This record gives sequence, C-alpha cells and structure tokens, in this order.
Amino acid sequence: NITEYDLANNTVDISISVVPKTYMENMTALFTVSADDGHEIQTNTYPGVLSDDRTFSVQARVPMTDLITMSVTLSSDDVEQTQIIDIIYGEYTNSWSGLDNWCNTFSSTVFCGMSLDEMRSGGISFFAFSPEQTSFGFNGLSVELEKLEFAIFIDNSLWKNYNIPLDGNSDGFAGTITPTQYDISTGKAVPVNSQFEISLSLPGMPVQEGSTIDMVMRQTDNFGRVRSILIEGYKVRDGVCEFRDNVNYHSEYDY
Repeated sequence: NITEYDLANNTVDISISVVPKTYMENMTALFTVSADDGHEIQTNTYPGVLSDDRTFSVQARVPMTDLITMSVTLSSDDVEQTQIIDIIYGEYTNSWSGLDNWCNTFSSTVFCGMSLDEMRSGGISFFAFSPEQTSFGFNGLSVELEKLEFAIFIDNSLWKNYNIPLDGNSDGFAGTITPTQYDISTGKAVPVNSQFEISLSLPGMPVQEGSTIDMVMRQTDNFGRVRSILIEGYKVRDGVCEFRDNVNYHSEYDY
C-alpha cells in the first residue's frame, strides 16, 4: 500500500483500491485514512476514483505513525456499507529501529540505592554505550545518526543536557564509530579496544524527597527528525533513590 516515504516530513504516500463484490450503477466510494501516533488521531477522507474495471482507488498522503487504518464506505442509492481495508503497523518505529541499540546498551543503575546526601554531593560517574551501527537501510533510504544528546530531567524540568560526540575526533560524523572513551567532564577522548564508552561526572543534584529523575536520550537523524527516548526513570522514596513504578522505558519522551 505504501508507495513513497518522506522521512523529512514524516509522511507516507499510500495507494488504496477496492473492487466491490457487487457493483451497482451510481455507486460511490469514500476512503477514510486514520493515522494514530499515540497522542492524537488524524483522520482524512478521500473520494474514490472509478476506473473502467469497476475499481475504486485513491492516492493519500498521511502522517507516518505506528497505526494507520484504512477503510471505505460504498454508497448506492439508499444503501451504505463501510469496511476496513487494511491496517499498517509500526512504520514510525521501524524507521528508527536501526538506531535502537544506542538506547538498549545504556547503563546507569548506579543511581539505585543512593541516598539524598550522596546524590546532592555530586561526583557520580556512570553509563556506557556499545553501539553496533550508526546507520541502516529503511525501504530504500539510508537513515543515519547525526547528533546524539543525553539529558537529565529532575521533577519534569531539564537539569542537564550533554552533546555526545559520535566519534573520538573533531571531524564530526564519519558514518561509523571509532571505538573511543570520552569523558564529558574533561573533554578528553581516548581509543579503546572493544566499545564506545562515555563517562560523566555529575555535579550535585537538586533533589529532595519525592523528586523524580528521568534519563533521556535525544537522537537527530540525517532527515532532521528528532526523537527523545526515556531510558530510565527514578524517584526518591524515604530518602533513597529507586526505580519509578509504571514507567514505559524506551518509549518516546516529550519535552
């Protein structure tokens, strides 16, 4: 059904057609396409074009989401019938899937069990990445990671944001990662043998009893698209930091 992808505008072109089981004179077709991004549903209708072989068809451009539903209403005289033609799942997620390894290799569980005093004192050093790729093919397009940021939110407000270099030199994005250890606090990069690691020494955190702490990764690709992924979420309970309940990890994070 999908004939073209426009990642820069986050849309897809869809070709839809239907052949009525029983065709009647003066029959019309009205196609409905709904794109659900998890926050809102955008619905548009398109009059079908009838061809000589009694096929109704239409071309539609809709937002690329993880749930696209197509239906048609066939009308003739006083008779009207609506049916679902097709449902497309996961296109938006699939268009990012080759870069998910950046999120899946994140490690920062050092926060768990820390007291308020420890978190306020600073000097916490943590997290590492072991990525497998910085580009991948998606339906004939090359999706490349061009910018990577790491953000920490305290009580739903941005506290710290760090730009993470994609390789160990100043030449910018090179398409592949040179295994490098990079200390953001000192700005030094040193080659290592097995993985791309990033260590970060945090200053004292302005947390209190009941504070929430969200660790977020922000990715920008070569089409200018940006997604923010919640990696881990914490809450201070009884003076101790622990994982927050009912958090959908590795989900989209809006801020």
